[in-house]
Amino acid sequence: MGEWKYKPDDIDSVVESYRIAFKEPDEQPQAASRFDDLLEKMRQIHHSKRRDYGANDPLGNFKQAIDLGVKPSLGCAIRMSDKWARFCNLYRKGNENRAVKDESIIDTLLDLANYALLTIILLESESSVPTVPEDQE
Repeated sequence: MGEWKYKPDDIDSVVESYRIAFKEPDEQPQAASRFDDLLEKMRQIHHSKRRDYGANDPLGNFKQAIDLGVKPSLGCAIRMSDKWARFCNLYRKGNENRAVKDESIIDTLLDLANYALLTIILLESESSVPTVPEDQE
């Protein structure tokens, strides 16, 4: 068995190391900025796709699942499953080996994140889950 790496008097330095490594976003301006950039990219993708699928009802294409006897949230979850399968495949093969050249692994993850948010909205509208309070962070 290996020896314990830290002595009891080193615990403060260990705690400090973790504190530095896992700073709050406000203390990591580059990470916070990148996070905000990705949220903005998600918003742009969502609005573009919403226009392509029909601007009258942003959830209209998901609600069409009802015609097939499927809850819209389940239809969206199935799309999430498709995106997850694509991500796993791209991750294993490598992003540069993808067949569809205009959708990268990052695009797939952003789509997956948008689908997750849309699924929350659909679940809430179906009363399948309690609504998340708007003031909760």
